Amino acid sequence: MMQIKKEIEEANKILKEIAEALDTEDWEHVVPHDDYLKKEIGTPQQLYDNIKLHESFNVKNALGKFTQRTQSPRKIKTIYKYVTAACILLSSLIYFTFHYWGEEKPQLTSHSLQHAYLVLDNGQHINLNQKVNLDKGGVKITNSESSKIIYTANPNAETATPNKLIVPLGAEKYILQLSDGTIVKMNVGSELTFPSVFTGDHRIVELSGEAYFDVTHSTIPFIVRSKNMDVKVLGTTFNMMVYPEEPVINTTLISGKVIVTCHSDKDSITQTAVLTPGMQANYQKEVQRLEINPVDCEYHTAWTKGELSFENASIEEIMRIISRNYNLKIVFDSEELKAIKCFISIRKEKGFEEILKVINMATGVQFRTENDVIHIYK
Repeated sequence: MMQIKKEIEEANKILKEIAEALDTEDWEHVVPHDDYLKKEIGTPQQLYDNIKLHESFNVKNALGKFTQRTQSPRKIKTIYKYVTAACILLSSLIYFTFHYWGEEKPQLTSHSLQHAYLVLDNGQHINLNQKVNLDKGGVKITNSESSKIIYTANPNAETATPNKLIVPLGAEKYILQLSDGTIVKMNVGSELTFPSVFTGDHRIVELSGEAYFDVTHSTIPFIVRSKNMDVKVLGTTFNMMVYPEEPVINTTLISGKVIVTCHSDKDSITQTAVLTPGMQANYQKEVQRLEINPVDCEYHTAWTKGELSFENASIEEIMRIISRNYNLKIVFDSEELKAIKCFISIRKEKGFEEILKVINMATGVQFRTENDVIHIYK
């Protein structure tokens, strides 16, 4: 482990030394006199492009995943420092092999982001990209932070009214604080229907998409309903992913205890399970099967920290998530490409172009775009 970290630190020092020579006449003196390494490092412009790409990789996260899977990590012996530099430059994650990014690069267009918005009971749409300060029936609705809307109910609040928070495709995640203090982090392409204030003997919300819940403890049960999965808690932290287009939906428990109930579109059969921390309930909609498995909670909640993290995921699964995050349409030139798998961990803010570069280097899969449609071929 320590040896790997030292190699990464050494490689980064070398990258800085080489980068400083990019605009000088010392290029031939910096690059070793070795035909193979010169070919791998490439021209000054190719090296510069690879350095920028390398900066976007979450090497620390990848290293953590690597060591988790290796009981006795084999020490990496440096033949000489330029080999290490070349390896770091040309790797998307330090533990998998990939194909070098060739001369032909996809011409990708930037995509403008949408913004989250509220829909009130009277049908009024409120863009949350602007300042909000409302008082509806004794409930204050404010967004003192640009990415968070807060509901605060006074003791004289009137009857609850239904509200809906919508985070469109291509938007950034958004945070909602419900009237009971519960925090809900909403992922892109998600909708949450909730009352302006909780009354009665249940706290009920309805979710389509994905959200991370940190539920305020109370003797009044908190229930999240969706088309095929319901979750009931008293006070706990969990992630729930129930996108309609996903063949498998899940709930991941971070702390506390939850009761998960799954129901089919085809009949009235229901399946129930109790989760403990670190466990995930997976429901396969087509075969109506509920499975409980231990999982890495950080991996399944990485999106809340702005990470797009994929662990041995298929290209089809990865592209569905990219489609939601950047509001793009995906077209595969062949069915075989969908099953190819790889590991990726990268900041969402880097943009989908960088993610496609990583996938290309990891798998050899190619991309081309036409407006907002990405065509995938090999």
